[in-house]
Amino acid sequence: MKYYLIFSLLLLLAFSCQNDKDVKYSITSQDSSYKKAAEFDYNLKFKYTSNIKVENKIDYKLITLYNPWQKGEKWISYLLYPKNAKPDTSWPKTDFIIPVPVDKIAVVAASSIGFIEELHQLSKVKAISKRKFIYNNQIRHNVDNGDVFEIISGEQVNIEHLLASNSQLLIQTPFSSEINQDKKVIDAGIPVVYNCDWLETNPLGRAEWIKFISLFLCKERMADSVFTSIENKYHSLKNFASTLDTNVDFLVGGLYKDVWYMPAGGSYKAFLFNDAATNYSWKHSISIASLPLSIESVIKEQLNADYWIEAPYKTYEELEASNSRYVIFKAFKNKRVYHFLKQARSDGANNYWERGVCRPDEVLSDLINIFHSQDYNSNMYYYEELK
Repeated sequence: MKYYLIFSLLLLLAFSCQNDKDVKYSITSQDSSYKKAAEFDYNLKFKYTSNIKVENKIDYKLITLYNPWQKGEKWISYLLYPKNAKPDTSWPKTDFIIPVPVDKIAVVAASSIGFIEELHQLSKVKAISKRKFIYNNQIRHNVDNGDVFEIISGEQVNIEHLLASNSQLLIQTPFSSEINQDKKVIDAGIPVVYNCDWLETNPLGRAEWIKFISLFLCKERMADSVFTSIENKYHSLKNFASTLDTNVDFLVGGLYKDVWYMPAGGSYKAFLFNDAATNYSWKHSISIASLPLSIESVIKEQLNADYWIEAPYKTYEELEASNSRYVIFKAFKNKRVYHFLKQARSDGANNYWERGVCRPDEVLSDLINIFHSQDYNSNMYYYEELK
């Protein structure tokens, strides 16, 4: 009898411990989403962006976005909690409180599609800006089947279409700290998640926003693993390129309404050019945006540049037809001109701006392949020689 009582007490204690574990998020182990919520405890760290802060609490996560246009200023806050738990009135007030993982998502920021694809969560995308702006085959197919809504009318979000999609949040691209343009969405009860990846000047800083997106999907551990793999590949390529000759000059882009917008020295692209071991002519300009130049100033500075990348056409014939002065550049004469439209669709969508943001290692590989083909040979992802 004594041994039976001891056994019974141990068994009771074991069940009691299990129940304590379940009570933590007010969910049970029988719940189908418990395994997803279990990743809620994973502690994400950000290495390349300083605009995201995540605080792990016992039963919720507090996320703070800092204003990218006003350094150090708190901007938007989110409180995330497991969707099977009950909100607590003692929790701090935030701009948005969101139960996670979210099951249905609306996406305006195209680069977020790349992040969501890497996290294997494309089935959760239920609304997009417009089909023609998205490269991803699965998303376009789902639009055609009526499973994904297009929600942009003109430049505004169509609230009726957004509500019809049953999306539980909208991933938006902000172009200023003013968010009044999303007031109708917020008033409709749909939280807005702001993806600011495009403001990062470090390619890995842009890619790291996959971690931010993962917080709303309870895929933090996967995001960390995916990003670490990308980071390692990028650094491996960068280290290899550092052993190569850096005396490589090149043109970027082309004229747009008589203005040649060249990436400035503090920009995201200039960061890539440096890591690809080049001697970019405009690298000393301080701006992080683009330099509006005349074709005369480009000719004066880079007439004899060895290469020309991101030309706005796929053939030399089209390039010459657009402006006859292009033919005087050395890169044109030597047939060393490349576009980055290899994964672009006829309606304008380009995977360079979708998957490429998440995979700077692939972009860097392409650049090294162009500028150092004698030392490096790999299949190109986004760039291609003009025909």
